[in-house]
Amino acid sequence: MNRIPCQTYNCNTWENNLRENIYLTELTCPNCAAQGRFSRKYEIKTRKGGTKDATSTIVVWEIEIYPGFKPGKWQYARLKEVRIQIPMIVCGECNATYKAYPAFVVKGTTITLSALIFITCMYTLSGLSWRKMAEVLCGGKIYAISHTAMYKAVHGIGKTMVDDQTALADIEKLISEFPPVQADLSGKTRKPHTKERLAAAMRLVSPPYRFFCEDREPVRYMYAYTRLLEGYILKTSMVIVTILYNYRY
Repeated sequence: MNRIPCQTYNCNTWENNLRENIYLTELTCPNCAAQGRFSRKYEIKTRKGGTKDATSTIVVWEIEIYPGFKPGKWQYARLKEVRIQIPMIVCGECNATYKAYPAFVVKGTTITLSALIFITCMYTLSGLSWRKMAEVLCGGKIYAISHTAMYKAVHGIGKTMVDDQTALADIEKLISEFPPVQADLSGKTRKPHTKERLAAAMRLVSPPYRFFCEDREPVRYMYAYTRLLEGYILKTSMVIVTILYNYRY
């Protein structure tokens, strides 16, 4: 089923919006361009003639940052599993049906947008491997995020930028007011194409990365930049390219 991204800042505000159906007044139907004509569908019919809940639940990885965090003290940040509801909505004009997703959940990964920005900055600054990062960010728990999920998310969004020159131009325009930051990628990757993907991902997160490097309220600017990127996702419905993971890369 097609999805529509909705403006919201985090998992908590999304749940509040769902309870009050605030998001419905801001949506434009991609099929007929009607605005504010959506209603929520709570039940759908089954093949056997019964009904079931039309709202689905997905699990995403969200970043949680504790007081005392600063670049280098990565143990003050945690990746946590969060369950969020995905409602089904119907356009009152053309009856088109969609799934409404918060903009911080980008299609192609289960890692939220703010967590993806944080992970990209951390990978470049920390000197840690993907596997070690998973251990640090999940506190050594058994049921932790896989290091391949982080790798695929970061390299996937980089590949999205590399493969789609329009998206790359849009991002360059979006961050044109921010001076480019040259991240040291030596030792991070061996292959030219993976280096290209990682460089593109770093360009995407270069505005908050500068504040991570300088230790100037990095968390504050990271979330401010996340909202800026969400606005871009609302306009373009960005999809993170799925890539294959190869440890030798």
